[in-house]
Amino acid sequence: MTPSVDTEVRQLIVGEDPIDQKEKERIENMLKIPIYRSYGILEINSPGMAIECEQQEGMHIWEDYYFVEIIDPEKLTPLPSGEWGELVITTLNQEGMPLIRYRTGDITRIIEEPCRCGRTHRRIDTITRRTDELFFIQGKALYPAQIAQTLQRVPEVGDNYVIYLETTDGNDQLTIEVEVIDNLYLDNYGKLECLTKNISSRIFEETKVLPKIKLVQNNHFTLHNEKYLKQVVDRRKKTE
Repeated sequence: MTPSVDTEVRQLIVGEDPIDQKEKERIENMLKIPIYRSYGILEINSPGMAIECEQQEGMHIWEDYYFVEIIDPEKLTPLPSGEWGELVITTLNQEGMPLIRYRTGDITRIIEEPCRCGRTHRRIDTITRRTDELFFIQGKALYPAQIAQTLQRVPEVGDNYVIYLETTDGNDQLTIEVEVIDNLYLDNYGKLECLTKNISSRIFEETKVLPKIKLVQNNHFTLHNEKYLKQVVDRRKKTE
């Protein structure tokens, strides 16, 4: 899409499927307008349950209509504010069919700190993932978005990656193939090793699982195995 210089669009409000930060910034730069995230689910009030303000630092919850909690999706126990977990919602104004502690399946966290905009309603962070995307590796429960968000903070790599779950010498191995932006990295062993170690340490810090990083050329997945793009491919040997 190539917008005209004098587009009449002044801002966009997006909801439903989460938009990652890199894609959000790409569209904002292309259209020269701000994009505001919103949140809602069809069972309650899509998409008007929460929305970003002008600060774009989380989505304000309409707390006079909804009471929200964060729980551990496995243990179903409440989590403290600031920790990531499954969003649970109780409606406060629906008389005909109220929902009590409704599990949304969406993973986020509550932001308790006051927003710079001055509004007092608490915020929820970007919806990063769904509970049904959970996978287990080396005894740890991980979400693909944990890895995606870490990769987004590495400017030398692009948006395209594949997560492989493999078996090496009888042990689980997390392997991540990710495209570099500049193919020259692949021809410089020193830079390649430094970037690989940087990504590996960042992901370990986030997940407590040490991954094997494989850097591939730009457009690698488009040319070869696009069907696996941004997916988790489980190659582990199954025990009988």
